[in-house]
Amino acid sequence: AFHDSAERFPYPQYNAVTHKELYVDTYSWSAEDNPRSKVLWLYGLAGAGKSGIAKALCQKLAADDRLAGSFFFEKGHPSRGDGNKLFATIAYQLRALKNHPALRNTIDNAITDNPLLLSQSLSGQLQKLIVDPCTANVSDRTLVIVIDGLDQCENENVLLEILRSIATISRSDAPLRFFISSRPDPHIGDAF
Repeated sequence: AFHDSAERFPYPQYNAVTHKELYVDTYSWSAEDNPRSKVLWLYGLAGAGKSGIAKALCQKLAADDRLAGSFFFEKGHPSRGDGNKLFATIAYQLRALKNHPALRNTIDNAITDNPLLLSQSLSGQLQKLIVDPCTANVSDRTLVIVIDGLDQCENENVLLEILRSIATISRSDAPLRFFISSRPDPHIGDAF
């Protein structure tokens, strides 16, 4: 689900008192010219405020025209627990960016050229639906993908493929960064 999806009501709350410094650091990372890593992993126990920070970051990035897309996982939900939907959902949001209309055409062409793309590997989806369109059409800024609750992905093999795909892309020149929040999870920590 998107950060402002009706499925997520009531929305997670960002506590400006207790989370301000963490939020400021997170936003600063998203705007840095040359961060140490293109992936920022925020982890903590359930109820620590990770989703609230992720939502606040999405709102600020959207206002700055730098949000590529977001996905908020929820285990047990029919669509939000399915990691196979992650990159297609982000691509759908990329298509809707008003200030980057060329992204829509590039994504549409990728699907037209390969109608089975949405049922292929997650690494292929990430490359063809997100990385290639952004690399070809976005040169004036870095876009950020926000993934909340990645540990809530219901299939461990899918989770591992997501992690491998993001780790590979994070070493490329693509104008993308990934903000990932989750509970402490050794698979996620080892990937980055």
